[in-house]
Amino acid sequence: MDMIGKVRGMKWRDQLSDGEICRRTGLARNTVKKWLRAPGNITPKYERKKADGKLTPFVAVLEQALRTDAHRAKNARRSEKALFAQIQAQGYRGGYSAVTDFIRAWRVESAKDPARAFVPLSFELGEAFQFDWSEEGLLVGGVFYKLQVAHLKLCASRAFWLVAYPGQGHEMLFDAHTRAFQALGGVARRGIYDNMKTAVDKVKMQGPYFAVKVLMGDLGTFDGLRTSVVGEVLRTDGTPIEGLFAAGNDRASVMGGNYPGAGITHGPNMTFGYITANHIADQAAGHRRDTRAAELKVVPA
Repeated sequence: MDMIGKVRGMKWRDQLSDGEICRRTGLARNTVKKWLRAPGNITPKYERKKADGKLTPFVAVLEQALRTDAHRAKNARRSEKALFAQIQAQGYRGGYSAVTDFIRAWRVESAKDPARAFVPLSFELGEAFQFDWSEEGLLVGGVFYKLQVAHLKLCASRAFWLVAYPGQGHEMLFDAHTRAFQALGGVARRGIYDNMKTAVDKVKMQGPYFAVKVLMGDLGTFDGLRTSVVGEVLRTDGTPIEGLFAAGNDRASVMGGNYPGAGITHGPNMTFGYITANHIADQAAGHRRDTRAAELKVVPA
């Protein structure tokens, strides 16, 4: 900035020639001419034109692949080697380092994009809820305990309910939902989960996919498989499936699909579970039970 001002002062104030300015400043004649023609007070700089390289024809392909992978789970995204092999199959003959340099630069610039930092979401009242776990610490009487805290939040109102448990078992999962729905005064139409181990066994990356319609009831598993008195699972025609038994909440409830109150499933589950266990033990001992009788009795095989 100082030198360009000095050169222009010599030319316009002192009325010196270009040659005299070059002699006094030591600058080349072409540099002096360029500075005198340049607009404003910004010193002109030489900018090298970026020449097309071997990767240039494949930039659009890589950008499309990277944008697509950004919406996938991390373990489902293509690696740098996979993208390199992809464009090689399409005719790329350049080096591997050029591809990795481009991918790293693209990811850095993509992370700076403010549009990716926040995705606005809008929900109707009662449309959806979010559920997840967190691990917290609690100090009781000088003893430190680890707690698993269930978080259930309504997406529209942002109202939430927290319940602490010693673990993340299925019983805790169902109980947390039941308590939260009771406290919040209802059940949203759908739930949003983040691949919890207690709710998702495995994520399939490839088809075929199958869908099952799930209807919300009073309790997570308030109705189950139809069984005989001794717990044999029945087919649609009423005949038992050999060797397949059901007990607990997996078995159709004597309440007929209703849930009158807390703990109503415990009594039937223990009673019929005891009957089913005795029946299986009798089978192992070489006896069979007459399931047609009103009273269960052992009949020699």
